[in-house]
Amino acid sequence: MRSNPLKRRIFVTVVILVVVALVFIGNPLAGRILDAKLGPLLADNLGLPVQLAPMRAHLLQLTAESDTLVMGNTCLLYTSDAADE
Repeated sequence: MRSNPLKRRIFVTVVILVVVALVFIGNPLAGRILDAKLGPLLADNLGLPVQLAPMRAHLLQLTAESDTLVMGNTCLLYTSDAADE
């Protein structure tokens, strides 16, 4: 039994629209989720207070980056500028 060609076109169109939406709004959305969850997760696992600058996520590359990472009560500061030197 053949499937309806109109249903197939609608399904393909919906899949394409979802992928396009994730490409355009997925990175900022993932960055906000990481901002909310990653700092407390690191603090719980390390047992130290952790502060992160806002995260930038790249879903297609499966990467995330933050300009600043502060761990503990001391002035241990990691910035992405220091890593470039």
